[in-house]
Amino acid sequence: MQPVESFDQLESWQKTHALTLEIYKESAKLPEEEEFGLILQMRQAATRVPACIADGFSRRSMGSKLALYRDSLAALETLRYYLILCRDLGYGIDHETLIPRAQGLIPLVTGLVRSVARRAHGEQDQGRGRGRRRRGRGRFGGDDRYDREGAPEREQGQEPMDLADDEPPPAEEHAGEQGAAPDQPQEHQ
Repeated sequence: MQPVESFDQLESWQKTHALTLEIYKESAKLPEEEEFGLILQMRQAATRVPACIADGFSRRSMGSKLALYRDSLAALETLRYYLILCRDLGYGIDHETLIPRAQGLIPLVTGLVRSVARRAHGEQDQGRGRGRRRRGRGRFGGDDRYDREGAPEREQGQEPMDLADDEPPPAEEHAGEQGAAPDQPQEHQ
């Protein structure tokens, strides 16, 4: 078996992408008054499933991958709810096919989540990240993706960063910093 080199080689991405295409076709059958309501929400949820898988594939950090794959699973459940809602509202979409199809993808995406979760635990057990904050900005404010050839370029003379060592220095090192008045307490993070 050849290694997977791109997100579009993942079975979970292929099948969720195919479902997304079907959702776009079927949601066009919904009433016009749902254009900015249910149609938009269904399409966003459907698109989010394979998009999170694609984004997660590109992440180096197992924690970032895991978070995105979990988001994909959550979006799939949200989409399944919207399909149930369409059925219960009597909207003329093929809910007889789409609901079981979405339901059938849940074990596939759950398997992806579990696989990465096991690897993330293995990474922590090896001491790579246990008890430390990581510099990777990932889900909450940036991007931890790197060029597949190596780390991002840095300016000439700039020291390489240790991404695992982002803890503030001990309190003793803060004492006597420039700019702080000697009679005022030091602020610590």
